[in-house]
Amino acid sequence: MQRDFELIWAILNAVETATDGVQLIDLPNGIAKFREVLGEEHSSAAESVLLYHIKMLVDEGILYGHAGDKRYKHSSTEIQRYCAPKQATIYGLTWQGHEFLANARTDSAWEKIKPGIKTMSWSIIVQTVAVMAADAAKRLISG
Repeated sequence: MQRDFELIWAILNAVETATDGVQLIDLPNGIAKFREVLGEEHSSAAESVLLYHIKMLVDEGILYGHAGDKRYKHSSTEIQRYCAPKQATIYGLTWQGHEFLANARTDSAWEKIKPGIKTMSWSIIVQTVAVMAADAAKRLISG
């Protein structure tokens, strides 16, 4: 499965706007509600695709929560279960997640890099967005 950065962007924004208390999102139980806040463009994404992307964001430290099983075993069944979790719980964005969203919104950085994100790695996206935010802050300070 390939990463869908547009879906990742939608997930991060949906988590940021969720206000349901301690456990913001519980999948698959809350899939219908999550699809509502995800937005029309991504509301039809397959449950397995949503869970896979949430797992990546949890593993990367962007979201607080858990998705699937973090154990690696040698059998293909165990590896498949790790890669395609059946459930996820999201508690919110981490500091790193908030920072990424804030940087991406600065000077419309996300919109500017969006055309090329399919060819970029996550670390390059994060670095590029941070540099663009820093440049915008410098321009703001210098007048």
